[in-house]
Amino acid sequence: DSRSLNLSNAVAVVLYEAWRQHGFAGAG
Repeated sequence: DSRSLNLSNAVAVVLYEAWRQHGFAGAG
């Protein structure tokens, strides 16, 4: 189902951006 794929993709992007801004995931 492409809709759920898009949703999970959007969620992943948002989480990644939040992570990056807080300096997690080894960013920086």
